[in-house]
Amino acid sequence: MHGNLYEFKNFVDVSLCHEICGTIESTPTRSCTSLDFFYVNRTRDIDAFKTSTRVILEKIIDDVISKMREVYNSPDLVINHADVVSSPDGHTHDVHSDSFSITTGEKYTHPGLRKRAFTGIVYLNDKFRGGETFFPKLYHDVIPEIGKLVIYPADILHQHGVKEVMLSGDNPDRYTLSIWVEHSG
Repeated sequence: MHGNLYEFKNFVDVSLCHEICGTIESTPTRSCTSLDFFYVNRTRDIDAFKTSTRVILEKIIDDVISKMREVYNSPDLVINHADVVSSPDGHTHDVHSDSFSITTGEKYTHPGLRKRAFTGIVYLNDKFRGGETFFPKLYHDVIPEIGKLVIYPADILHQHGVKEVMLSGDNPDRYTLSIWVEHSG
């Protein structure tokens, strides 16, 4: 454990990860708004997936929330948002926090972002080099492994980024299921 960061290998069965990955490219990406230009052509809302894949994703999300409730002793956790995220060759993600400005240390003002209490990431594939999720304040890198879940508080201590993704051959992008939860009250 690093801070309140936990990793669970084989949280999602590899066959389910393959099934999800097989539908990603045929699923429309989220359109641009002023808040998410960084994610244009890279994120897919769960509702955009065909029904059979959406059911699998919703079950995984429920399982992740259950694990967070257990680990963090927070029975009131509910979904804030979830996306399937693609990271292409050469992609990096700068260090950030999911609910705080790392510059000012204050909560974000956007209502959806400021309510985030915990984050979960499920790695849906691992046929690439790099792409580690790194936590500079914890001096820890999470190595992507298919089916692995990592969960952590959406606070300033658990600020994180993504190291460069390096694809080879015809391997697909780095795919993750990102889940943010909040307290229901």
